[in-house]
Amino acid sequence: MTQEEILNLSVAIALEWGQNWNQPIQERLTKKLPFLTTNELDELNIKSKEVLTAGFNIIRATLEKLTDKGEIIKEKDLKAEFENELTALYPWISHVNIKSICNQGLYYSWKNGLGECVK
Repeated sequence: MTQEEILNLSVAIALEWGQNWNQPIQERLTKKLPFLTTNELDELNIKSKEVLTAGFNIIRATLEKLTDKGEIIKEKDLKAEFENELTALYPWISHVNIKSICNQGLYYSWKNGLGECVK
């Protein structure tokens, strides 16, 4: 398994909904990749949270900026812009993870009253 695949698996595990949402990933990740050391598991947990935080911040900042300016954006354009920004930070991130981070970021933004600018 490549480092990119391991990173993407870590992010996917960190994105899980339900009782595992926002919980450390080490235990779940070691079940899938038992060869990882404790230090590697800890680093992957940190990196996964970093990626999710960066993605959610991109969505929130974009929606706040558009809302402040009174501008509207098509959802497909927002998602394309998000993908460009996130892959600039994390070139290894998979399209599946990009889509999931974007959708979860939009969900939380809409839940917090942002998103009227998305059509």
